[in-house]
Amino acid sequence: MKKTPAPPRLAEFLLMLALPRGVTGESIKGDLDQEFVESLATTSLGRARVWYFLETLRFTARYS
Repeated sequence: MKKTPAPPRLAEFLLMLALPRGVTGESIKGDLDQEFVESLATTSLGRARVWYFLETLRFTARYS
C-alpha cells in the first residue's frame, strides 16, 4: 500500500498559527488537504506542494 504524500510541513505549521481556531479553521485546513490530494491525480507532487504553499500564504495574509 502506497502512502499518500503530505503537504509541506512548514505550510501546515503556518496554517496552524494563522487560521482561526475551531470549526472554521478546521474546515479550511480540511478543504486544502483534500484539494492537495486530489491535485496529485493531475499534476506532479512538486506543483501540488507549490500550490498548497501559495494557498497557505493567501490564508496567512487574510487571517493574520
